[in-house]
Amino acid sequence: RRLMTATPRGLCERYTERLYAEMRDDAQRTSAYEDALRHLAAGRVVLDLGTGGLALLAVMAARAGASRVYALESNAEACEAARRTVAELGLQQVIEVLEGYSTEQPAL
Repeated sequence: RRLMTATPRGLCERYTERLYAEMRDDAQRTSAYEDALRHLAAGRVVLDLGTGGLALLAVMAARAGASRVYALESNAEACEAARRTVAELGLQQVIEVLEGYSTEQPAL
């Protein structure tokens, strides 16, 4: 059996709007993340890797009282959508949406 390796870019390119929607609509997964953030995010700095266009986990963290949320997205279109989502929700004072890969970010 051949072991396949993937680069970070290759993994990120697999994420589509449809896949983000499937993750969002997975009630068990989403509620588990929301519960964890409700218990752990207050007063903390949170990093959301692969935030997607809805910035779902970043928004949850901000609403749970995180002092700062960095929402990182490598897909340019999804990044712009996340910025719009954050602005529409009035959370830009807490959430900063960054475009790029975690391996290429300066220290936050």
